[in-house]
Amino acid sequence: MKCYPRLDVLIYAHDGRGLGHISRSISIGLAIRRLFPNLKVAIITGSHYAQMLINYLPLEIIKIPSYVVNVYNGNSHGAISHLNYTDQQLAGLRSLLLKTFIDQTNPKCILVDHLPLGKREELQISIQSGHSNCIWIFGIRAVYGYIDHIDRIKNELLNIYSHIFWYGDSRIISTDNIISHLPLRSKINIEEIGYISRAYELEKWNSIVRINQKRSFCVVSFSWISEHTLSILKIIVTLLEKVKNKWGNWFFFIGHDYSGGKASQYISLINSMPFCNVDFLRNNYLNILANSKFAIVAGGYNTLTDLLWSKTPSVVIVRSMVEKEQEIHVKKISNVCNGLIELMLDYEVSISKLEAAIHKVTMFHNFDTNIDNIVISGSENAAKKIAKILGIANTNGKE
Repeated sequence: MKCYPRLDVLIYAHDGRGLGHISRSISIGLAIRRLFPNLKVAIITGSHYAQMLINYLPLEIIKIPSYVVNVYNGNSHGAISHLNYTDQQLAGLRSLLLKTFIDQTNPKCILVDHLPLGKREELQISIQSGHSNCIWIFGIRAVYGYIDHIDRIKNELLNIYSHIFWYGDSRIISTDNIISHLPLRSKINIEEIGYISRAYELEKWNSIVRINQKRSFCVVSFSWISEHTLSILKIIVTLLEKVKNKWGNWFFFIGHDYSGGKASQYISLINSMPFCNVDFLRNNYLNILANSKFAIVAGGYNTLTDLLWSKTPSVVIVRSMVEKEQEIHVKKISNVCNGLIELMLDYEVSISKLEAAIHKVTMFHNFDTNIDNIVISGSENAAKKIAKILGIANTNGKE
């Protein structure tokens, strides 16, 4: 068998419905490429958003077939994939693809986001196969939330991890019990990284430029549409018919539709309004967000880091889930932002409440220094920690 140079860093990005997992992974990958350009770095993922989010920058994406899910009552259910494989068949195929790639490239370090065994536990056979000379790092978002299958994982499988990166800021959220659901070895310390912001990293690459001008837009962004989001979209359409361009032109950035096509009629209505623009989730979102009077957005991790970067007053709508991960996170950030963010639960949204919330955040003028003190440079902090773990001492990527 031909011997190839070892891959330095492989980043595994969980296939989420939104952008959080892949956005964090891309941000860290880009930071490694920027600070340590000689290192061999790749991201492996099934996320169909991946290529779009790197903004043509030099980061290698290894795309494996994507899972397809249907969403009922806020819960995901595996569906037939675009390969016409069942969910279980695709999980088996992806496990083998991952193992083959890991075996062939023999990474010095593997960084895994969110699920220690990967989606559908697809990293398990790679972990069981050894790779004792590989350093495994587990990355956790600021509020981890409850993952129901974690309790079933055997300790010996998780013992492969020697580092835990926490993508949060302890001045906002306490690290107490952050991994209470993970049966990891107690001797592993949580390494605080700070918030991972793709906007921050793209700006470092000069891939986006924040223009300081008068804020004149209104932004609505939902990285995926469910039944709950559909009702919110309907409310926004009614609000638009009432206020029109009172606050300026509106820009809608819409991700995957899990509503069975029901959202299309509302999107068509929005698109027909002369003061509205509808687009996919593209990188111009960040430029428009940074120059908007306010935003109406879903409350995921990636969205929150975008808001911290852009300092855009926002109505943040969170999913009503049992774990309350989004609700907890948004409340914590809102507490230190002094009026920048107004939280709304998805089932509480009404025309009157939404309009009142918009009026409230548009009165926001106090860009308190607390906002500036929130660490959003986590991408480069993670890159430097990984380099240190690998014994890399300088930004030329040389040992």
